[in-house]
Amino acid sequence: MKVRTAVLGAVSALALSAVSATGALATDFSGNVSGDYANLNTGGFNANMWGATGSGVFDVDSDWNVGLDAAYHNLNASGVSVNSWTIDGNAFYHAAQGRAGVVVGYNSSDTGGFGNFHVTNYGVAGDWFAGKMWTLSAKAGAFNGSFSLKGYYVGAAATAYVMPDLGLSVAYDYTHFNHGLNENDWTLQGEWLVSEATPISVYGGYQGTTIHGFGSTSFNTWFVGLRWYCNGDGSTTLVDRQRNGTLGWSGSFSPLITKLF
Repeated sequence: MKVRTAVLGAVSALALSAVSATGALATDFSGNVSGDYANLNTGGFNANMWGATGSGVFDVDSDWNVGLDAAYHNLNASGVSVNSWTIDGNAFYHAAQGRAGVVVGYNSSDTGGFGNFHVTNYGVAGDWFAGKMWTLSAKAGAFNGSFSLKGYYVGAAATAYVMPDLGLSVAYDYTHFNHGLNENDWTLQGEWLVSEATPISVYGGYQGTTIHGFGSTSFNTWFVGLRWYCNGDGSTTLVDRQRNGTLGWSGSFSPLITKLF
């Protein structure tokens, strides 16, 4: 309950901060708030997942930034409901060619009668702005949690801005768990900023997940969502809002296993 209150409070605070920052034209704050829906299936298993995420970042000085991300998701399948909360903090150096920093996060899942499951992660993240069209990203780190769980994760991604307000991305995430489990995730996503004046974007895509360990299981996940951006530095296009805003994918840790249990 304390974790849920903290995360929901953080999402609300980020949203209010974004609204305040917009009204005050604060140049040291950028953020976004999004809501999403996903359908997950494998064989005879089918689940619906929905949730909300709030992210914000403040400029400490001209080069350094600190950020906070918070999210809530509910997965429902065949009468089983899993509530997941995530809160992450990050600090990174921002330059014209890219950004790099450190990330610390906490993930908690409540499975009702089956109890709680939590994971703490920590790692590094980086984005390289390879010209106007491409952003190349990478991340790596380690984690530990319930049931003596621990392991490491790595990932790489590329985003092509085919237009200033349209980004197409591909990402690969690998997560190794010490109990003989490995998760591989491939994600394809598109995001379109519908209006620069009213900065709301629509995004969607597909994620293919394969979990190896005690046998092999594959999951297909289709997702859609809406995102509202707030950038106090005057950014208007999608590419500028993302490059001058929060870390996004490179600062995240979200293997599917942590949402299922």
